[in-house]
Amino acid sequence: MGLFPILLLIEFFIIGITVQPEITTDMTVCSVGLLLLNSGLLIPLLLKAISGKQERELCNYLLLSLILHICIILFDVFGRDIFILPNAEGDAIGFANISISYAFGMRRNLIVLNDYPFWCGQIYKLIGIQPITIQFINAYMALYSTVLIHKTSVLLKVDFEYRRKMVLIICFLPNLLIITSVFLRESLIAFCIVASIYFYTKWWFDFQNINLILALVLSFFGAVFHVGGLACAIGYVITMFCVNNRQRKIQISTRSILSMVILLFIALMCASFFSNILFSKLGGELSVENIVESAGKTDRMSDAEYRIGIQGLNPVLDLLVNSPLRMFYFLAAPPPWMWRGIKDILAFFGSSIFYLYVVWILRKLLKEFKHHIMKSHYLLSYILVLSIVLLIATLMFGWGVSNTGTALRHREKFTFVFALLYALVAHYQNSEKKLTRF
Repeated sequence: MGLFPILLLIEFFIIGITVQPEITTDMTVCSVGLLLLNSGLLIPLLLKAISGKQERELCNYLLLSLILHICIILFDVFGRDIFILPNAEGDAIGFANISISYAFGMRRNLIVLNDYPFWCGQIYKLIGIQPITIQFINAYMALYSTVLIHKTSVLLKVDFEYRRKMVLIICFLPNLLIITSVFLRESLIAFCIVASIYFYTKWWFDFQNINLILALVLSFFGAVFHVGGLACAIGYVITMFCVNNRQRKIQISTRSILSMVILLFIALMCASFFSNILFSKLGGELSVENIVESAGKTDRMSDAEYRIGIQGLNPVLDLLVNSPLRMFYFLAAPPPWMWRGIKDILAFFGSSIFYLYVVWILRKLLKEFKHHIMKSHYLLSYILVLSIVLLIATLMFGWGVSNTGTALRHREKFTFVFALLYALVAHYQNSEKKLTRF
């Protein structure tokens, strides 16, 4: 599947040379043709993406997920007069319009390298205005992320039963299917996060520092498009002091503390150097005051907005007191008491309830953590790292989001990691039960 982008580039250059599209060129027929062609090229790759006789079932899930992605893409482009899909308005329309303006209009000096429309605009320059093709690329990245997260679970020796459930959830979770099929950047950021986790896991077992470096670089690359991608790098740095040993045991040593300090220094230097990009919504400066002030702002007032927590506290106390509540609302949005109609009910049962369930089973494991920690199982240590990564992500987005629709969209950046954590916790608990019996 990794060679598929090269095929896309070849197609794009051929179209750019032969058609030389402009803003007035109707590329509808071409985009549908590309969709059919690329789907046909991707199908055999999906059928071989996960090897092994037992895993053939998982390839079928990927194939069916591709078909659903294509149906959603076509409906989003041609069925808007009938029904507009959730999260297919707002930012999705904004990104689409800015991409066109960047490629053929007067906005070229206003769009920079870390803007999603910059890359979409580059594609539009070659192939003309083809939202279908951009959305197909999003779907491809979501499917590739699924393959990578499965490879990660294989490295961690997760039982097939839980790997199957993990892939099943990722392939058919309704909100994830829609988010990764419309004109949004979530697929790109999620791919960076999943690839970062994959290389971190390789480092976990092979101790090759190049894999750790790649994990950090990919996390920072995701953060260039949205600061939430930085959660992985922060989690790696925080946990480095307790798992940086040959056995991956939870322990503290002089060497591990030194490694953590070095990584923390590098991370702070990078964050400082790219502060205007990473913290643009905070005025280019990361501070408690800016975080709390930003959380109080709303992009557009509607009944989807929510203001929560104790008001009137000073910024530091506000951050400490209200963080747990904001994190809960981010994961649970829209909670039952905020339901406005059938869309919110479907969103809760098709998205929110999954995150809450993962938190619940993780809580059960961590509650007994002190009984397990002395065993220093490599998988338990890894679960701790992944939990901290997701805790940081939830904290960051809990303060960055005060809108149900925005929460639904931003959560999907980490759905693949939540699914992996679910599989790991379920596998570990089942392993412990087997040991207890004997």
